[in-house]
Amino acid sequence: MRNWEDYYKILQVHPSAESEVIDAAFRRLARKYHPDVDPSPKATEKMKKINTAHDVLSDLAKRRDYHQEWLKRQRKPSYEAPRPTQPPPPSPANIVLSDFSISAQQIELGSSVTVSVTATNRGGTVGSKTIAMLGDFIQSQSITLGPSASTTVRFTITPDKIGTFNVTVGRFTGSFSVTAPHRQPTQPVPTPTKPTRRLPVSAKWFGGLLLLAIVIGLSSHFWPTNSTTTIPMPTPTSVPTTNPTNKPTTLLTPTPAPTLTPIPTPIPTPTPSPTPIPTAVVVSVTPIITNVSKISATRTQTITIQGEGFGNKEPYNGNSPYIEIIDVTAGLHAGHDANWVTINVAQWTDGQIVISGFTGSYAEPYRVLHAGDEIQVKVWNAQSGLGPAVYTVICSAP
Repeated sequence: MRNWEDYYKILQVHPSAESEVIDAAFRRLARKYHPDVDPSPKATEKMKKINTAHDVLSDLAKRRDYHQEWLKRQRKPSYEAPRPTQPPPPSPANIVLSDFSISAQQIELGSSVTVSVTATNRGGTVGSKTIAMLGDFIQSQSITLGPSASTTVRFTITPDKIGTFNVTVGRFTGSFSVTAPHRQPTQPVPTPTKPTRRLPVSAKWFGGLLLLAIVIGLSSHFWPTNSTTTIPMPTPTSVPTTNPTNKPTTLLTPTPAPTLTPIPTPIPTPTPSPTPIPTAVVVSVTPIITNVSKISATRTQTITIQGEGFGNKEPYNGNSPYIEIIDVTAGLHAGHDANWVTINVAQWTDGQIVISGFTGSYAEPYRVLHAGDEIQVKVWNAQSGLGPAVYTVICSAP
């Protein structure tokens, strides 16, 4: 191997370090020697070696071949003795996470959502690891896996309030929202009816006679027949007449009695009940990302972001406050506010955003995506500014 270098010393890690330790060391050194931070020529050369060392040690097959060569160079010639070839020792346990998912992007208050992730042991020995879920809800589970074994770790969440919540498991981040439950109209409870009992004929007659006696008693109480009130009678008028004997006779002519007019009873006028005023309902739209297509380590490509609540925006080439693509591993930001690297948006609708590639200062060797890096996509609603919705993928080779 020409120009051989010790990649473990370059990344400042132990030869048996796990992949998470190697990735963390790479990010720490990249933040220190990146040309945007340290413009000296030595920093540029140092950054090239760091990228080469991370490219070899982060790949399991390349690291196995390099580790065998590293072991040969660590041995002194005086101690080497001819011996039969033996299979290489099994690689240490290396449990990695993949296939992160959330069972629902939106649930009602009182319901539950499940966050799941697949854990795989890519090493050659048995290993144990604690899988932790962080963010707005914190849970953890401990697992033990044999060589090449895998299992699915699930976390069940039952929120007790309305809102948008973020969760993180390893290098994956996701979000979901909780809304108020839909109330079903209440059905009136039927009142049980009692069976009608038929009375015998004798009971009916007895009841009728009793009711008649009560009516007669009430009428005699309110309208007595022997009233002591004296009604004045009209004064008779004397009309003289002549009889055959020529003796004066007086005739009494009765005057008719006055007619009593009944007083009508006033009928109460019903008061109309007030009409209820409808209450306005305010609806706020929060973006949700359901899927992001493949993202490759190249300038020109088609990236499709699917979901809902993105709003509507005209196609453009440049930056925007409503979208951002981040290479979390390398620290590259694109498409948001004043980023050096911009994006070309070919379509922006409420349910889909199509990006045709990276523009601006996207160029080797530092402002580019690398295969295997963690890529984070953020989207805000273009009209309301609500968000962001976050979705994480792994960058693939071009």
